[in-house]
Amino acid sequence: MKYICQTCRKSRAELISENKLNLVQGYEQCADCYADLEYESVVMISDLLTSAKKQAEDNDDYTVSDMNPELVKIARISDPNFDGKSRVLNSTKYLPEWYKKELHDRHQKTHSMFSGMHETEYNEVID
Repeated sequence: MKYICQTCRKSRAELISENKLNLVQGYEQCADCYADLEYESVVMISDLLTSAKKQAEDNDDYTVSDMNPELVKIARISDPNFDGKSRVLNSTKYLPEWYKKELHDRHQKTHSMFSGMHETEYNEVID
């Protein structure tokens, strides 16, 4: 696994060669920006999600739906002009296909893991 700085994107090897790798309370940090080092894949996924969110915002791409009337009453206490609509960014639409597939596969795995739990002893009522 390759570790990189989350802010300046320098690899662990680069920081070592520049003598800019600090060890602070058990975490390796970049001496330039003081950010912790992280797996390269974690930083890459974070960049993908940030980029997708920005694209959705730039395109004003939201899913709009009506909210529960009781919640609308509560929301109008702080904002009398609240229109009662819920807006959720469609950022998933702007992710690469390979990552969408990975998210879907992960969801399916979690669903299958928990879908049969109602048939196990974990669901029994204890008297």
